[in-house]
Amino acid sequence: MKKQNTIYFCFTLLVTMVLTSCTGQVNYKKLGEQKKNIKTEKIGYPKLKKSNWAKDHDNINACLKDSKGNLWFGTSGGGVYCYNGKLFRQYSTTDGLSHSSVGTIYEDTKGIIWIGTSDGITTWDGNAFTKISITTLRGFFAKRYLPTSTDPMYGVVSQENEINDIMQDSKGHFWFAATGAVYRYDGKTYTNFTVNDGVKNNTGVNFGWIESIMEDKEGKIWFGGRSNQGLFCFDGNTLTNLKPNGEDWLQPFLKDKEGNMWFGNFKGVYRYDGKSFGQLLEKQGLCFENLRTAFEDKAGNLWFTGDNRKQGVGICKYNGKSFQNFPISVGKTEKFVTIVIEDNEGNLWLGVRGCDLYRFDGKEFTLFSE
Repeated sequence: MKKQNTIYFCFTLLVTMVLTSCTGQVNYKKLGEQKKNIKTEKIGYPKLKKSNWAKDHDNINACLKDSKGNLWFGTSGGGVYCYNGKLFRQYSTTDGLSHSSVGTIYEDTKGIIWIGTSDGITTWDGNAFTKISITTLRGFFAKRYLPTSTDPMYGVVSQENEINDIMQDSKGHFWFAATGAVYRYDGKTYTNFTVNDGVKNNTGVNFGWIESIMEDKEGKIWFGGRSNQGLFCFDGNTLTNLKPNGEDWLQPFLKDKEGNMWFGNFKGVYRYDGKSFGQLLEKQGLCFENLRTAFEDKAGNLWFTGDNRKQGVGICKYNGKSFQNFPISVGKTEKFVTIVIEDNEGNLWLGVRGCDLYRFDGKEFTLFSE
């Protein structure tokens, strides 16, 4: 009997080793639907393959360099692409995304990738996609999901469910910018900011289309975007509405290495040093006014993207003293750069209208989409 028990134990140990040796985790075959969320090796391409879905009006809306050095690109209809320095791999709803239209990508302090889509949020932990619905984000007394329109390319879309930006603050809380709302997650509960959090909006101004959200060096939360009146700022107790120079709306762009906040719109860009707003315009050297976003590289240079109809597709570099435009020669086509990110080698990656992707080494632009 003792010999039989020994044989049985050895057999069980061997089976366990076989199941775990290839993947580093147990075999999920018997766990049903969880199997589809296991990380698998997808077919990759040396360039961003968009030919099977992208149209001229599509964009690369979001980008991220994660802690491992991978580049992520979110599109308006093709889901997300992850580039490991050699190959692009595409992930869409068939892989677990809540929607193939992606507006923002963010990595938290634990290395989890948060993907804001036109139908809530999807997180990626390196192995599995997890969906977080807009109903969950609304918190207490959440309304039922109600789609508002059907797009021939993007399918059923509800602007109420669209996530435009994601940010984790210095306290570890998550903030989500959406159309007509701001949501917050304290690690336990998702709430509709002001509605469920008990913060009174004494500004008399309702939230419109919140496109971006950012924390300054003092821990204040800023958010704004088109269809809003000015900017909103929350200091932890009070919500304030600001209109620098009487601006109709402003969008937070970035917090630079010195702690300055940068805001922009279709007229120019503002720098906020914690005390006052200073505006930069075309007449001061800014390459173009219709700004999309801004990015700071390793050297501390700022790069502004937007619609540069005078000089074609390009980006505008600001070294703190002067501006320099870098146009991309694509004939007479008028486009604008939508996103910019820097890789570990110091190259800039640019997304332009039509979902074209370029790499810029400081001298030459190389097309990385097909």
